[in-house]
Amino acid sequence: MPALGLNKVLFVLNGLPPKLMVVDIKTNKVEVQHELPAPSMTDKKTVHGQFRRVRYTAQGTYLVPFLEMNEVTISTSKRYGNTQLRAPGPLSVSRTETL
Repeated sequence: MPALGLNKVLFVLNGLPPKLMVVDIKTNKVEVQHELPAPSMTDKKTVHGQFRRVRYTAQGTYLVPFLEMNEVTISTSKRYGNTQLRAPGPLSVSRTETL
């Protein structure tokens, strides 16, 4: 799997709304930013446990497991939510031949 590089980090900024971000830590430039859905955009109690183990794949996509929403989303750096799959309580995700 190609890495983002030694100067880049991938993370989810939990909040209202949550955001998937890739930041170049050498230049502080935000290279990717996608607003993510959440069970509530107003209830602060829904913020903490929503996202775990977001992945960047060899195909250049992001796999985002939504724990409370029972969903995994596959996105590109240009477009959020290319594919959405139902999955009960996904804590972690990894690329398979079918994804």
